[in-house]
Amino acid sequence: MEKQISIEQEEKQVVEKETQETVGQKRRACGTGTGTFSSASKEQMVAAGGTRRSKRVKIAPTFYVPAVAEESLEASPLASSSVVTRNTALTAAPPLDESSATADGEITPMNGSNEDVDQDSSRRVSAVAAATRANKRSKVYKTFGERIKDLMAFKAEFGHCNVPKTKSRNSKHRSLGIWCSHMRLSYNAIKEGRSPGCKLSKANMKRLENAGFEWNLSKNVPFDERLKDLMAFKAEFGHCNVPLTRSRNNMHRSLGIWCSNMRTSYNAIKEGRSPGYKLSKANMKRLENAGFEWNRSKKVPFDERLKDLMAFKAEFGHCNVLNSRNSKHRSLGIWCSHMRLSYKTIKEGRSPLCKLSKANIQRLENAGFEWNRSKKVPFDERLKDLMAFKAEFGHCNVPQTNSKNKKHRSLGIWCSHVRQSFKTIKEGGNPSYRLSTADIQRLENAGFEWRLN
Repeated sequence: MEKQISIEQEEKQVVEKETQETVGQKRRACGTGTGTFSSASKEQMVAAGGTRRSKRVKIAPTFYVPAVAEESLEASPLASSSVVTRNTALTAAPPLDESSATADGEITPMNGSNEDVDQDSSRRVSAVAAATRANKRSKVYKTFGERIKDLMAFKAEFGHCNVPKTKSRNSKHRSLGIWCSHMRLSYNAIKEGRSPGCKLSKANMKRLENAGFEWNLSKNVPFDERLKDLMAFKAEFGHCNVPLTRSRNNMHRSLGIWCSNMRTSYNAIKEGRSPGYKLSKANMKRLENAGFEWNRSKKVPFDERLKDLMAFKAEFGHCNVLNSRNSKHRSLGIWCSHMRLSYKTIKEGRSPLCKLSKANIQRLENAGFEWNRSKKVPFDERLKDLMAFKAEFGHCNVPQTNSKNKKHRSLGIWCSHVRQSFKTIKEGGNPSYRLSTADIQRLENAGFEWRLN
């Protein structure tokens, strides 16, 4: 291929060089020695066969067309898919010599005209298009009887007709699952008086029902069965608070969703709204007799919470209850957090999140409850801790990492606040931490660095 291109370039240069020499001779014959042409000399030059302006000679392009190795079409080994193949290869048309192009830019093909090449190419393209259409037409759609046969084979293997339609590579029944989904959609459309997406006669409906096909996969389980499952759950775990998380280990998620629906319907009935799930008074009574709680997040009385808080203080020596998820006192910790928020809201003159009377505020304070866990430590105490840190480590660069093993983390955070406040004061802004000139001087005398490298 590279050799063919180099030959074409050399031929093109030779033709251009000869054309320029011919045009130069005609100009010298018709014009003056100064190189300028008058109107008469231009007409003489044109009459002699020259041109007013030199034109670049057009070289006929090389046509790369697929050459058929065999005239007849061969059927591929994939005869079942009706795919027709043709053995083709790219061949280049023969190059043009000097006689194939004139000075006026006309192209004269050596072997055949351009129209013949175009016709051959169009015939080949048409043959490929016809083979493609034949391949598309070869796509076979299974009949209803064949689908029923596949469905019965699936039921014989798995015991049901709920064929999955997931896109997993391991799902070899995905096509059958999609067909089952189309059948259900068409059935629902017919029942609603709409035009179905797939034709579904009454006879075919009957055949599917006889095969055990379910039109609604999410049909409601009877109340008695759900209540029976709830009693079994209570016998195993001691309560009726069934979780409804999506965890793989949660085997009772369906029952948990049902319990959530019961609570939602109960609240809707109490508020005079239409419930999403029919719930009679008799069923409400049956659930209550089974120990079912309508409100899982019901409020615990203040006296009980205070009693739990005093028990926590007796065990740990303080009232700072954690509300982290891993803490067994998380519920009590959340209540303490609500008390602090409500107290802060009352002090700001706003409506509190939880009702908190003055008497209860006094009872919490008598128990040693702290309203502000992050209250500020006096400057003198912080400076004393800083001097102790310097005496131990030889510098005042206290770390503030989140590691629980760092006992100086609180001091490190204070040092960071002090530096930030010093920078804000220098820039003329309002600092978040009050820092007087005397305190700045005391820190500098202690060897405190305002800027860490």
